[in-house]
Amino acid sequence: LGNAGNASVPVTQDRKVTGIITDERGEPIIGANVVVKGTSKGTVTDLNGEYSIEANGKSILLISYIGYLSEEVAVGNNKTLNIQLKKYRGWLSNEAPASRVTRTLR
Repeated sequence: LGNAGNASVPVTQDRKVTGIITDERGEPIIGANVVVKGTSKGTVTDLNGEYSIEANGKSILLISYIGYLSEEVAVGNNKTLNIQLKKYRGWLSNEAPASRVTRTLR
């Protein structure tokens, strides 16, 4: 009989990974960027904070949204990854926001 009933996907084979990106209150984040690190594969979340992207088990997803701290999440064996982003609290902390405006002071 062997592994005929085993539907496992090899770790290096791309598969659809889905999920919801929310804020600290559990509200969906519309337009968050979801990118497979080291590739040009990317998408943005829809009106419900949902995304779908092709990635493999060795992939790392980079999730970012302006005003929030970016997250890096390993895909592993997961087909669903729901991620909660934390609000950026200010320039005086050691946190780095997803996007920052730089100015030259003269």
